[in-house]
Amino acid sequence: MYRFVLAATLPLILMSNSAFGVERTKVEIQAVHSEKCLDVFEASTDPATDIIQFPCHGGGNQRWTIRDRGNGLHEITVAHSGMCMDVSGAELGNGVHIIQFPCHGGTNQRFLIDELPDQRLQIRSVSSSKCLDIEGGTILDLARLIQFDCHGGTNQRFRFK
Repeated sequence: MYRFVLAATLPLILMSNSAFGVERTKVEIQAVHSEKCLDVFEASTDPATDIIQFPCHGGGNQRWTIRDRGNGLHEITVAHSGMCMDVSGAELGNGVHIIQFPCHGGTNQRFLIDELPDQRLQIRSVSSSKCLDIEGGTILDLARLIQFDCHGGTNQRFRFK
């Protein structure tokens, strides 16, 4: 019976660990606290444009591709511009804006995606170990995506749609 339980549990463990091992294309990333989507402001194709939260509408500036880059690291690109999600200036502090920027493979463009017990996701910057966070925990449109110390708040929880 012990072997049966272990054998039945192992696939669940492997599934949860490998959930992000495959490429996901054109998904919406929704903030749990507001149910709004991560969005490149005004669908701009300019480098260094802020990523904000905005009501989900399915536009290319709200469609993201998550690519496994090995060792648990992920690159997140936006469909309309092909640019990467990026911690602005590779800064390490709290409150630094998350922007779109041409992909260059730096650690400020690599993220760890942790699946939490409630089937929500926490996304952490590899360069700073800080969590992606909707600034101030607001539910208002246009609130910026920033990095901030991980604290477990719902404004640091996301889901893929």
